Amino acid sequence: MKLLQWNVNWRSDPKRLCKDIARFDADIMCLQEVTRDSEINLNVDIPALICDLGYHMVYEPTIKRTGARHKIEGVGVFSKWEITQSAVHWVNRGNSARHNAENYDRALVVATVDTPIGPIHVSSTHL
Repeated sequence: MKLLQWNVNWRSDPKRLCKDIARFDADIMCLQEVTRDSEINLNVDIPALICDLGYHMVYEPTIKRTGARHKIEGVGVFSKWEITQSAVHWVNRGNSARHNAENYDRALVVATVDTPIGPIHVSSTHL
């Protein structure tokens, strides 16, 4: 079983990111700073692109704002195997419009993945 934990950075080029994910060929990935829209990747839904590579996901946006920079960004667990249960626990609730790290929402995404060796619990967060 291959597990990848990666802060992909909200500036990531979606094509390169998907190419790297395919090259890593991880069974389960815990990813942070995954955008659905940003000033760099306008209207690009990176979680959906990852799912197109054959992954199931639990994804939670932690930044949702209008204007420049990253507009929708979050954390997620992505798995080649089925995710049978999931939950989101909020670590911090802030005001992302203030554009400083102390005010960002912070979430812990928890997934139960049905692997060939049985179910395992996997979590991802960005602090």
